[in-house]
Amino acid sequence: MSFKKSILMAALILLLLVPVVNGDDSFGTLTGTLATAEAGGFGIGYLGGFIGLGDDATSIFGTVRYGFSDYTDGTFKFGFSDPDGSDSDPKLMIGVDLKYQFMDYNSKSRRQPLDMSIGTFFEYIDFGHATLLDLGGSLIGSIPYRFEGGQRLIPYSRLNFRLERIS
Repeated sequence: MSFKKSILMAALILLLLVPVVNGDDSFGTLTGTLATAEAGGFGIGYLGGFIGLGDDATSIFGTVRYGFSDYTDGTFKFGFSDPDGSDSDPKLMIGVDLKYQFMDYNSKSRRQPLDMSIGTFFEYIDFGHATLLDLGGSLIGSIPYRFEGGQRLIPYSRLNFRLERIS
């Protein structure tokens, strides 16, 4: 087995077998887990709307994703998070991310076993009594399955590394 295939297999095993590793309680990303490894393409934009239901908060946010090149895209996210509890009002939430796809499953030059990308993200959430800043990176792997009718099913996995600051 070649070195490149060994690295790919190791990365795939990490993505699938290590869903969460943390050493302390953390808030986590509120908007960062809703993207596959596939980049949108140069000049292509997408709009999205999402609702997040968590243990201690409910969030609603929108995204604007734009392709800066065939393999690079960025996303701006804006919304509100409503922490559970009495006297809690919805709080402002802003996020940005940048992603580079380094393996393309649909490559015409040579067949890759899956889509993989690496990215970075930043999130800001104002909880009123505290502010959360999230900065991190991610490794994303996905495999697109296309059906005869044109629909796609894309299972994916994402490994996040992040730093959080609550002030």
